[in-house]
Amino acid sequence: MEQILSELTIEVNQSCPNRCLFCSSLACENSPHFIALSEILPLGQQAVELGLRRVCISGGEPLCHPEIISIVNGLAQQGLDISFYTTGLVFDKDNIVTSFNEWD
Repeated sequence: MEQILSELTIEVNQSCPNRCLFCSSLACENSPHFIALSEILPLGQQAVELGLRRVCISGGEPLCHPEIISIVNGLAQQGLDISFYTTGLVFDKDNIVTSFNEWD
């Protein structure tokens, strides 16, 4: 039986202000490490070429990535279904928590 890769998970950053005890990520608050949009979009294209249809965006807290909206839009334009591994909380420039539903 041929095994087919079905999903690609990309940890787009290492920044997360949540400090969850159970987290498996190596994230820390205000980490400067992230993968740029210009590197992520080619990964999406390669995933499509390999027959993948789903990408999971993870991190740290992926919603803290400075280009997260462009990442989602770019991967979606490539025809990929996108999911998030996230707390669903968004932090503004002062690290004030807002809900994902209030994000614009």
